[in-house]
Amino acid sequence: MGDVASTPYTEHVAKGQVLGLIESYHDGTFRPAQQITRAEAAKIIYIIMISNPGVNGYIVLPTHDSSSPGMPE
Repeated sequence: MGDVASTPYTEHVAKGQVLGLIESYHDGTFRPAQQITRAEAAKIIYIIMISNPGVNGYIVLPTHDSSSPGMPE
């Protein structure tokens, strides 16, 4: 993402990209001067929540296992 190279965000954008929290637009840019959309913010929050189940009480429910007692068929 060459458009962040001369901004104070370079280190943070690179770390977010390595962690899989953010990605570039289809043209390879990050567009640091553009405001983040609700969809982009929601995606970042979703990725954080599924990658760290302890965040905000997010719990992964167990899948249905018919061998477990008390589970409906």
